[in-house]
Amino acid sequence: MKNIIFIAFMTCVSITLTAQMYFDGGIGVGGAWTINDGTNVTDAIDVDTNLGVTLDLKAGYDISGIKRIYLTAEISGVGHRLQRIEGTDYYIQYNSYLLGPGVIVYPHPNFQVSAAIGYSFTANSTDLPFIIMADGNGFALNFSGAYDVGRDVNSVLIGVKFHYANNALDHPIVKRQETSFLGVYVRYRFKG
Repeated sequence: MKNIIFIAFMTCVSITLTAQMYFDGGIGVGGAWTINDGTNVTDAIDVDTNLGVTLDLKAGYDISGIKRIYLTAEISGVGHRLQRIEGTDYYIQYNSYLLGPGVIVYPHPNFQVSAAIGYSFTANSTDLPFIIMADGNGFALNFSGAYDVGRDVNSVLIGVKFHYANNALDHPIVKRQETSFLGVYVRYRFKG
């Protein structure tokens, strides 16, 4: 009998928590800028492709009780790819990630604004033999605004995102890396 009561209680708790849960995840593209010790990398090297890509995951909980304000945990990443296609073929990839808390606000049922700030780390790479890449950590922040296509439990977000990361590098010459991104995204959204 205790087991049945416990299972019934846990089922009620799960239903209650799920009813106030929030999740979204998706991908975006746009422009990206990387500045190493005050020098814009795209000005310093000759590239054919200068692309920014973002991947985002958020999970949160409705603190308003009316599905308008959510506290979230976010993990997101921005990749800034510089690539030379013609002539000497090479790439340089600057990646910065954010892990931290955030907030989502629905000022209108179909419009969402969000912000997050937290710990940042980098994962940089290149296929150029004469460049030494380094990684580091620091802080990052994200701001976004989106149109929520539906009002159901499952929906799609179409929006705009700004990302900024400032990281100290473990490199003998380059000590600071700043990465910025501004672009559009599409995300799946679950709002219990």
